[in-house]
Amino acid sequence: MMKLIIRRNQADVKGLFGGHKGVRFSLYAQVQISDEEKALIDRYKVGDYILAEYELPFREKKVRFHWSVNDLIKGKQEETDDIGTLLEL
Repeated sequence: MMKLIIRRNQADVKGLFGGHKGVRFSLYAQVQISDEEKALIDRYKVGDYILAEYELPFREKKVRFHWSVNDLIKGKQEETDDIGTLLEL
């Protein structure tokens, strides 16, 4: 039976002299799958299949995220300085 694990976190960012420079947000996701489910993924060669792809505006640039089947099996973490970007993910 497949199990989805999602963790959100935040950490204060310190400056060179110890001053507060903001907050860094992270999102981690991983699926735990059975041997049978892994065999099906391998059989149909869908490990590189993109499940989600985002291009989000962040300040004056765009930030790209993409998550594949293999990313979720291994576990993947994305980090951002912007809570709005994390919420979009």
